[in-house]
Amino acid sequence: LRQLESDLFNDSPAPPSDLFTAAAVGPQLEIWESSDPETEVRIAAQAIRELVTSTTAAAPLRYRDIGLIVPNLEGYQDALRRIFTEHNIPHFIDQRRSIAHHPLVELLKSAVAIVTNRWARSDLLLYLKTNLAGVAEADVALVENYLLAHGIDHLEWSKPWLWFAPNQKDEDDVEIPANARDLLDRVNKIRAKVYADIEPWLTHCQQTTNFIAGLQQLLTRLGVEDRINTWIADTRAGALAGDGGGAELAQIHEQARRQIDDLLQMLDGLLKTSPRNLQQFEILLGTALQTLTLGLIPPTVDQVLVSSVTR
Repeated sequence: LRQLESDLFNDSPAPPSDLFTAAAVGPQLEIWESSDPETEVRIAAQAIRELVTSTTAAAPLRYRDIGLIVPNLEGYQDALRRIFTEHNIPHFIDQRRSIAHHPLVELLKSAVAIVTNRWARSDLLLYLKTNLAGVAEADVALVENYLLAHGIDHLEWSKPWLWFAPNQKDEDDVEIPANARDLLDRVNKIRAKVYADIEPWLTHCQQTTNFIAGLQQLLTRLGVEDRINTWIADTRAGALAGDGGGAELAQIHEQARRQIDDLLQMLDGLLKTSPRNLQQFEILLGTALQTLTLGLIPPTVDQVLVSSVTR
């Protein structure tokens, strides 16, 4: 093991010596040679399955009794996830993870982009699809289809939508079918709710450069804290019911919320001493959110722990 450790990061290791003979290392240590990382992972997966399903061992190992250490996770994680899943091996990969696509991150970025990009359709849909804007998924899909069908883009949502068919509006002297009227009523109800939530944030951006306070007020109006607390409770309940990913997902939501709260407080202090305009704030916020990562604690379920030597 000392010899392996000394040559682990050596691009030109010394030739194997007599230390590596079967007689020298005994049955406790095996050395396998493979051509690429994927082959390595397949060999490891087969060995792990043998260890936990062995009928000859007095006490077969549990998955949680096994650790897999690799030189670097970047070069192995794709193969690890795919091959371990193929072999039905529950596993936890111990690495810091970006939260760039967490719903709370995307909500904050899209809220700012709605103002700077003048109600771009893509920003509004991202805002709605975070599941934090208080709009059900079915309603989000309904609004998305309506926007695409009528080419609505870069149009503030303050006024009712009138289009109910291509080139036909409610104000035209045309009788509207009942189903079209119902659809128009539904999308306008959603539009009005979204605008009522966003309008104070728009006004805030026009009146002051204290953008952090405006975003925090938006989060309060949307009930984001309660929503994330519900996610955490639901995922923990799923973990207790046997969902292996539930405990991990609960950690992700908890750490994301805590780190973003800390980040917003830090940016608030920075902006008080060095004010920015909204476009500059958008760049600053996006850069800061991009740097956030999570360090998850391995759950106590029966899983193989996978980590790198440096971790």
